[in-house]
Amino acid sequence: MKALILAILLFVVSTALPAFTGVAGAAMAVKAEGASNRTNDATEEKRIAIDKALKNAVTEALHAVVKDEGLSLDTSLADKEILSSPRSYILNYKVVSEGWVTHMGPTPSIVDSIPAERDAGGVELYHVWIEASVDDGAIRASLGSVMA
Repeated sequence: MKALILAILLFVVSTALPAFTGVAGAAMAVKAEGASNRTNDATEEKRIAIDKALKNAVTEALHAVVKDEGLSLDTSLADKEILSSPRSYILNYKVVSEGWVTHMGPTPSIVDSIPAERDAGGVELYHVWIEASVDDGAIRASLGSVMA
């Protein structure tokens, strides 16, 4: 009897699982980087860097979809409608590497603002590198509503 119940349960799970994973759409694997200026709160520095990395991952996925579809996109509209809430397009992510990097030359474009107290020692930024799974279906749906 237990074997029959287990077999039925496995059948239900194996047939229902593809339906649930299909709701979210296909996952697009993206590697991205984010950075943060130094604050006096290590948790806040990491949160800002991760948020920027997630936004960069969604941006990269969005550009891939636009290129794949051969579309032209108004970037200000995409920023307002899609990139304003990047976490809603992230299925999951993993921090691959993180730490402080001292930039002696030009700073990367992934930082919104550079501290004014930059000196001969360069500027130190907290960097996070991630691997993210981005919901391709959700990006396509949002892109469709933006383009409409």
